[in-house]
Order: sequence, then structure tokens, then C-alpha cells
Amino acid sequence: MDYRLADGIKGPRRFLCDVVRELDALDEEVSRLKVKVGDDYVRGKFYSLGGGAILVFRDEVLGQAHVFRLPFNPSVFCDRMFKGAVHEAGIPDDAELSGISFIDALDI
Repeated sequence: MDYRLADGIKGPRRFLCDVVRELDALDEEVSRLKVKVGDDYVRGKFYSLGGGAILVFRDEVLGQAHVFRLPFNPSVFCDRMFKGAVHEAGIPDDAELSGISFIDALDI
């Protein structure tokens, strides 16, 4: 996708799902997940989301973010507004057709 920055210079190449916003928004105290800590992890910690994890995010950190990544897990997270906008734009719900797979947090 081509676009111009405010000063008219061509912006860097981005893709629809090139998520660059990273927020440390997970409330570890309230969430239920396995937090792995050690030197084996790039940032010293890793959020393991398998096995019935329940994630709670801090609204004061999320602000108006609709799509973001966490510093300790490579997954991309979005809210229902973003997911709805993707489907309203005509992008199919089928991951095989769209290349986008949405996993409901309730299914983690």
C-alpha cells in the first residue's frame, strides 16, 4: 500500500496486517495464563496462551488502540470494532480465503 506522510514524503511500505503498535497492556495479576520467565526468552519473559488462558487488558494502557501486539507474545490482538470493520470491508471470515485468522479470546 502506498501512502504519503504529512510532509508529502512517501511512507514506508506497510501491509494490511503489519501491526507495529506494541502495548504492555496485559494485567498479569488478574489474567490467568502461564508466564514463562528465563534467559531463553528474547525479553526474559513469554506469555503462554494455551490451556484455557484468560486475558484481561488494562484499559488505561490500551486507550483507543484497536489492534496491538504484546511485548511477551507474538500474537496480534484486536477488538470487536476492528474485526467488524474488516468484515464490513468485504474481507471474508474464512481464513483460507482472506489470510486473516481471528480467534475469539473466549476460545483460548
